[in-house]
Amino acid sequence: TDAAYGGSAKAWTTGNQQIVGNQLTGTASAGASRLNAGQTNHRIEAVLKNAYGVGLMVGFIDTSNYYYAIPTSSTLQLWMRSAGANSQLASFTTTVKPFDTFALARVDDKLVVYVNDYEVGRVTDTTLATGTFVGVRTAAADTSSAIDDLVVRAS
Repeated sequence: TDAAYGGSAKAWTTGNQQIVGNQLTGTASAGASRLNAGQTNHRIEAVLKNAYGVGLMVGFIDTSNYYYAIPTSSTLQLWMRSAGANSQLASFTTTVKPFDTFALARVDDKLVVYVNDYEVGRVTDTTLATGTFVGVRTAAADTSSAIDDLVVRAS
């Protein structure tokens, strides 16, 4: 839960992810952990600890419908999973390295990606307008990627 440091103790729904050394990482199967933010405008951010396989999700409706951002060493990619199919919405050239904070926010019909609180790009999309969940997505067999210091807030 998020009860530490004054949070309201909302429960996360977890899926095929683990906490190792106080950091979230994947397991042998793909996973998606999520929290109901209670509204469609929200932001999720995390500190990238190593590798690049962990994605942040907003507008999550179910495991077949959500937006997600995944950092690489030279881009921050924005994707949409709709009706179970993944499609890339944008790829923003930027340096993302371990210990950087990356974030994904949804504000009305805009999806905005950040690195260290600097906006690196945005797109407009209304396909998944009703999703109120945020979360973390990991790829199958990705046990080396990890994030820390996860923060969820209204945007």
